[in-house]
Amino acid sequence: MPMGSALQRQRFGIALALFFIGASFFFISGRTASAQSKTQLSSSTALYARLVRISHHANAALNGKIVASVTAFPSGVGEQDIYTSSDGASFALAGAIHDADFSGGLCCGTLFELPRAIGTLPAGTLIWSGSVGQSSTTQAMQLKVYASQDGGATWTYLSTIAVTSKVGTTGGGLWEPQFTVASDGALVVVFSDETVSGHSQLLRQMRSYNGTSWQDSTYTVASTVQSDRPGMAVITVLPSGLYFMTYEMCGPAACTAFYRTSPDGWNWGVATNTGTRIVSTTGQYFEHTPINAWAPSAVSTNGTILLTGQMLYESNGTVSSGNGSTIFVSHSADGSGPWTTMPAPVQVPTAYNNYCPNYSSPLLPSVDGTSVLEFASDYVGTTCTMYYGSGSIQAGTVTPSVTVTPATSNVSSYPLQVTVTVAGNGSLPTPTGKVTLSSGSYTATQALVNGVATFSIAGPLTAGSGTLTAAYVGDANYTAATGTASVTVVAAGLTVSSSALTVKAGATSSNSIPISITPSGGFTGVVTLSAAIQSSPAGSVAPPTFSFSPANTVTLSSASAASATLVVSTTATTAALQQPQPLNRTPHAPLAYAGLLLLAGFSGVRRMHGKGAKGIWIAVMMLAVFISMTSCSGKSSPTSSAVQGTTPGTYMVQVVAASGSLSATSQFTLTVQ
Repeated sequence: MPMGSALQRQRFGIALALFFIGASFFFISGRTASAQSKTQLSSSTALYARLVRISHHANAALNGKIVASVTAFPSGVGEQDIYTSSDGASFALAGAIHDADFSGGLCCGTLFELPRAIGTLPAGTLIWSGSVGQSSTTQAMQLKVYASQDGGATWTYLSTIAVTSKVGTTGGGLWEPQFTVASDGALVVVFSDETVSGHSQLLRQMRSYNGTSWQDSTYTVASTVQSDRPGMAVITVLPSGLYFMTYEMCGPAACTAFYRTSPDGWNWGVATNTGTRIVSTTGQYFEHTPINAWAPSAVSTNGTILLTGQMLYESNGTVSSGNGSTIFVSHSADGSGPWTTMPAPVQVPTAYNNYCPNYSSPLLPSVDGTSVLEFASDYVGTTCTMYYGSGSIQAGTVTPSVTVTPATSNVSSYPLQVTVTVAGNGSLPTPTGKVTLSSGSYTATQALVNGVATFSIAGPLTAGSGTLTAAYVGDANYTAATGTASVTVVAAGLTVSSSALTVKAGATSSNSIPISITPSGGFTGVVTLSAAIQSSPAGSVAPPTFSFSPANTVTLSSASAASATLVVSTTATTAALQQPQPLNRTPHAPLAYAGLLLLAGFSGVRRMHGKGAKGIWIAVMMLAVFISMTSCSGKSSPTSSAVQGTTPGTYMVQVVAASGSLSATSQFTLTVQ
């Protein structure tokens, strides 16, 4: 048989108990106990207790009697001992169930009162069933059923629910039967089954309409993961008629507590659905042997669902300081929570993964729901001993008042201050616990301080009209509740502003304007600034240029505006003069003079030969004078030209503020004179 689950350890632990019962057995006569905060039921080995209060018997004298069953070994052989009490303050041994097959092993008994007649069995009948024969070497393991008509004093064999196909547990075991009556009147049993191929263990159910014949075998929880081991089912009918079943999920889930619900006590949904893990509002959870019970409440129409388990763990997987000493409480209508905590009446703080300490500890609330009786086992030396005790139930209220202030708000900047007030019942303590405030993608959680949680919403909410929802998780005195407020949110964005400017061309003062950048809708971040001309005078030249001081970026870190200075640079029109150039004799002057001399000589010759020499002389002289005029040194006259500056007139300038996908623009008129 596969090993490793809490169920298996418990089953083998009971078998081991047979080896040391000689040191702890006692005689039936005189076995009584008086209740204190933690009262020992007996001095002998006692395991796996179950509790019922008779409420439907035809004999009115039996109604109100508390009946407890425990697996015991008073003479070295297993038997189911039955104790009774009129008030839960003390218990006396009232009877026992004996069966020759118990010598082959006895485990995991359950106790149930029929709330209505089943076949020939009248309402008020007590029925017991348990696993028989797990240690036998000659007989198959089976689930036997016994019945009592007198409040547990005497018992008779009623039927057998199921039998394995092999001796003992060689082919797998049948464990932990649990009864309920379905809405159609059938007596339903759910039990743990290790005999199905492909499943380490699953939960199986059958039903009977007479208590003696069982039919319609089907799976209740059968995981698709072969190593999963759902087991130890406990079923409670809630006020709405909903059936609430808790069980442990061993294997990969480490025997943590899960739950499922049924509308009629037979249909639990798809069997491969392994259910919902039970976790407290602080993340705590139980491992091994979960048991639930329901109590009425003076302030809650849903009443109170109680849950206990062998070991308590924190959300980080460490053993809790409340280990073996804690009960989960929920005031929900269907067991969905929230789950808070209260002290357990019987404290077993040293509980660990073992068949004895705080193993499968049943709960029985009082009729008025103000207190709860608990049976829990623990070691005394090497003897697994049963204890009992009672403690108050922290009741609860369905609808504490949750108020969100302001009730209506228009948000264009942040932070937005919100106050959530949770007002409780005047007869109960001030609500404690946590509140989650949410709207769209925003969510935040705060703890209540004197019933109040305060929020400072620093980041953007979803733009548009919406709702702020405050969800209170509840505590041991109050159930979950919500409150709302209306909110209209302006989308995150930017605006930028500028103003008209008149400058003289080339001015170096009075040539700047302030630029203001304002966030909206909670925007924060770095914004980059730029400026550009959108329109200019016709034919303009040397256009203005722009720069920002102290930089072209600003950082917005709150709802306040930021600023920068836009500096406009222009140029003025100027006149540039050209300087005169010096005049120098040209290289032709010597040649001119040489020509004159040559001509002069030629003239003399001509005088000797004719009268035409006079005309030639005059021409030569005129040429010499011309050459002299064009070749003498000196300076030329100065000239001037204009350099055009920024064209006067009206310019339209656009300023852009940008950050990521967000941008804003502003235009202003720039007049250049």
